[in-house]
Amino acid sequence: MYKKASENFRGFFINEGKHYYQKTLNCKSTNEHIITTMKKQYLYIFFFIISLGTYVPGYAQVGDIIGAAGSIGEGCGDGCSNGAGCANGCNASDIFFLTQLIEWNSQWIDNHADHPVPLGVEVMLDASIVPIKYNIYRPRIRVNLGFLSTDYRYSILVEEKLGETDIYATHDWQMFVMNPVLTNSFAMRLGVGVVYEEVTRNVFQDYNLGLDFYLFDQAVKFAMEGRYAYNYAARISPRVEANGALKFRILNTEGFKIYGGLNAFYARYYESIDLWSVGVGLNFRFE
Repeated sequence: MYKKASENFRGFFINEGKHYYQKTLNCKSTNEHIITTMKKQYLYIFFFIISLGTYVPGYAQVGDIIGAAGSIGEGCGDGCSNGAGCANGCNASDIFFLTQLIEWNSQWIDNHADHPVPLGVEVMLDASIVPIKYNIYRPRIRVNLGFLSTDYRYSILVEEKLGETDIYATHDWQMFVMNPVLTNSFAMRLGVGVVYEEVTRNVFQDYNLGLDFYLFDQAVKFAMEGRYAYNYAARISPRVEANGALKFRILNTEGFKIYGGLNAFYARYYESIDLWSVGVGLNFRFE
């Protein structure tokens, strides 16, 4: 009797184990099918956008942005007297705020000693494909250290026109980026920094909000970001920007990941000039 009960008990666990294993395989297969379907759908959309971009022009020319920037004037005055978002500080409050951020970050890392602390580097390479009238390139690097990050991006607009090349480029440095939410499925960033405009050598302040969503065990990344730059001296916004990206993980190792996919970009320059683009991009994440 005991032998028969033992065999029945063992058989029950074997059957349950097989059932759980099959259920896990089915779940994994379903996720892979969903991801494959999403890739196909966005590939169709990608080719549709490319064909559309050959007929739909951009709202404005890069030369218009250069002209609008030049009308503001060149050079950057003292940040206190002119109200500009310049690099030179006005008082010791900036240094105090920086030291407080460092202390908060150290405390945050200590409080999360039992959990993985986000340390690493992300390199992002984005380029436009449409419209074909102009090109937009945005190489970028972000260094993550727990609660804090720092983010640098080189944004360049290029347009070939009548044998000449119009180039409008900015250096966008989000010096202090706070990460109030960091999980395996969602991340939020709040940043403040400066923009250096090459054509005028002006420097103004830049504010940033970023949201990253990770789906299917981080196999898919959906990112949204908004930027607002303001020149306090001229009392004008040189750029308001919104961009998004949908990328799929194409390489996954313990300390290194690669994502590739599509990105969309829209910006309004000097409160009157609109630019948009759709392109491709790669993300390299070192952890």
